[in-house]
Amino acid sequence: MQVVNQLQELNEALDIESNKSIGFVPTMGFLHHGHRSLIHESKKRSDFTIVSIFINPTQFNNQSDLENYPVSLKEDLLVLEQEEVDRCLLPRL
Repeated sequence: MQVVNQLQELNEALDIESNKSIGFVPTMGFLHHGHRSLIHESKKRSDFTIVSIFINPTQFNNQSDLENYPVSLKEDLLVLEQEEVDRCLLPRL
C-alpha cells in the first residue's frame, strides 16, 4: 500500500491506473468494523481502492471535540495494510 500526502501524488498514481475502476472510502481515521465493511465493498466493486484518513476540523462545532477525537494513525495504517488497500490518502494541512 502506498501512502500519499498530496493530491498531485494521488493523481499521478491514478494516472497509472487509469484503465481501472476506483473505489474511494473517506474516513476520519480510528478505523473500526464499519470501515472494514466499506473497504470490503469497495474491493468487491472496483479494481482499485483508496482510503483517505483526514480529521476535518470544520466538522466539529466544539473545539474540545476536535481535541478529544481519537487518533490511531499507526493502527489505522496496519488495518489498511491488512485489508490490502491500494492507496491511502493522508493529507497534511
